[in-house]
Amino acid sequence: MKGFYIKAFGCKLNQYEAEYVRERLETHLEYTETSPDIVVVYGCTVTSRADAKVRRFIRRARRIFPQARIVLLGCSSRTGESFGADELFPDTNIFLASLGINGKDWFDTSGFFGHTRSFVKVQDGCERFCSYCIVPFTRGAERSRPPNEVIEQIKRLTELGFKEVVLTGVRIGGYSSNGHNLVCLLEQLLDKSDIPRIRLSSIDPDEITDELIDIIAGNSRIMPHLHIPLQSGSNRILSLMRREYTREQFLNTISSITGRFPDLGLGTDVIVGFPSETERDFEDTYNLIEALPFTYLHIFRFSERKGTVASTLPDRVPEGIKSKRAKALSELAIRKRLEAARKRIAIPQEVLFERKRDSLWEGHSKNYIICKTRSEENIRGKIIGVIPEETTSSGELICREKLCTG
Repeated sequence: MKGFYIKAFGCKLNQYEAEYVRERLETHLEYTETSPDIVVVYGCTVTSRADAKVRRFIRRARRIFPQARIVLLGCSSRTGESFGADELFPDTNIFLASLGINGKDWFDTSGFFGHTRSFVKVQDGCERFCSYCIVPFTRGAERSRPPNEVIEQIKRLTELGFKEVVLTGVRIGGYSSNGHNLVCLLEQLLDKSDIPRIRLSSIDPDEITDELIDIIAGNSRIMPHLHIPLQSGSNRILSLMRREYTREQFLNTISSITGRFPDLGLGTDVIVGFPSETERDFEDTYNLIEALPFTYLHIFRFSERKGTVASTLPDRVPEGIKSKRAKALSELAIRKRLEAARKRIAIPQEVLFERKRDSLWEGHSKNYIICKTRSEENIRGKIIGVIPEETTSSGELICREKLCTG
């Protein structure tokens, strides 16, 4: 039997789709990391750095597996560039058709290889066209999976032993299927499934409604964790980015949320070095992030994406200044993570444990903080109550077991 290897880069959506391709390939081929005949690369092209990672991996795969054919899928395959991959078929659509998934938006995984949490794709596509973003060009028009299909998949995952699902998509805040929005979907999941933990992936600030806050606050099965992209704290830059909110609106949204969730895990995305970003613009971003209770940050340097509006804007910020600003935010991010962790010392946390590393089991709390503990038992896939006793230098919590809850 021939063998294959698969590598996925980028967002949860790419990871989910790559998992399905892996499962389909396993019906025909053997998974191997040592001598594959086919290497499938699920590439991310959201930034030039993401492109570079994909290219480096393909070059490395060619050196290590000279006999293998390399197939490029994911967003990278939709840019018109080959990235050095092989044309195993005349185009990737034929390869996908050979797996029975070409033209399909929705497909179920039977798990998530090596994980105790499973992603569930509920939405795809984006029509917002932020000026810097290539995703609307690679993912296409918005579409959402019907609630009954999402419910059935989550029921199957629950039967397989999964205790947490992460609802993912390009823009889950825009979920819309036959009159059902995201709140309606959550209501049905709570009513018709028994999955213990439901987590939301990234959602834009202008899509966080009072109804969404109410359903999260009123249900312990929906995790008190939100990832809300800021991108910039400067109204001038937000306008150039074509974001659909202002600095003041973002601040009001976060204030309304944190007032309801004293133990909220809060993440954000931020871009530094957008064309014409001044020191004052960056200070506005830095000061806003410093003032808000973020528990982690994802920091990106502006990267020109061909075909986007931002790729035509003048007044480029030098790479050295981008690096300086990214470094300043990275240092702030470490401080924010440590502050968030220290506030939770001695406060009981429920943790879904996922893996064992260096004699410590680790997993995520409900508010998405990494917690570690010692246990002689195999606690992978179990939700354990723990008491944080100290923090690591990177903001993780070292805990002792309190009780087993599931």
